[in-house]
Amino acid sequence: MKKLFLILAASAALFCSCGKKKNAEIVNGWYSDFDEALKVAQQENKSVVLFVYAYYDTMPGFVASAQNLILNSDKFTKAISDRYVCVGMNMSPDVLEAALDKENGYFADEKVAKRAKIADRYKVSNELPVMLIVSKDGYYITDVTFNCDSYVYEGYVAAVGLKDEDVKFFNDKIEKISKSEGAEAVHAIDEVYDSTPEMLKPLLGPLCEKAVELDKGDETGLLTKFVIANANARAYNYLLERNVADAISVYENAAGTENIDADGKEYLYSACAKLLIDTRSSDTDSILMYYTKASEAGGQNKKILEAEVENIKKFMAQGN
Repeated sequence: MKKLFLILAASAALFCSCGKKKNAEIVNGWYSDFDEALKVAQQENKSVVLFVYAYYDTMPGFVASAQNLILNSDKFTKAISDRYVCVGMNMSPDVLEAALDKENGYFADEKVAKRAKIADRYKVSNELPVMLIVSKDGYYITDVTFNCDSYVYEGYVAAVGLKDEDVKFFNDKIEKISKSEGAEAVHAIDEVYDSTPEMLKPLLGPLCEKAVELDKGDETGLLTKFVIANANARAYNYLLERNVADAISVYENAAGTENIDADGKEYLYSACAKLLIDTRSSDTDSILMYYTKASEAGGQNKKILEAEVENIKKFMAQGN
């Protein structure tokens, strides 16, 4: 029995998009543009259901039937419209193939490229369909799991309804953060951060940045944690755009933040070096510089990093 997940908006390449409800193209209650769906969710104080689906030749008939049941009428979207905005993304192999610039390795079609980035951002698996519920600010809340064997739309509506309490609990936490100040707000952010799956933590970048701003003196003892988390989130966004230079700058600037601990500085400078290495940079001088700064931070990996610095120096000497 095939599993289905819910992500926070729903409906895909069947449509195109442009403004709010009166301007955006919406089919059967499904937005085709994720950002437009978020705007509407913010205006109407709702969460988003994102439905990522695909059609292909070997797809089991019952899965295709489930997708058709959800997408091809407005019964599903109307049933949850009091609390969710729906958006869908078509990730069918033929759609992706047609949009791919094979020579350069990227999607030439901007709409398909945008869908692919969103799918990557929310770590959507290749086993489609998938549905997730996301907050109006774009934060991951939960997946909704159900089987594709229901022959009535009410079965899928009920699966979403089973997550209503989780959604309310999450949104109440976000509301608490917005109404709190100082250490209280930082601890509330920490609760949300710790409850979010590791791979989806970069989505919490705005909250991490807020925690850093609220706790510059490290009253909570969480400053280093959120400086690193914020840097990871910002660097990740740059890396999605293949912008390695700015990702490195994010980590380097974060390492200069006052009041973070030695382990934090060590991590951030090491991240600069590792990005250069992972992207096969020939800039050995910069790699050496960042590892040297990481070792000088005096963190728990000081000896390991000092050995790495010596290895790089020997390598450079042999090259000369």
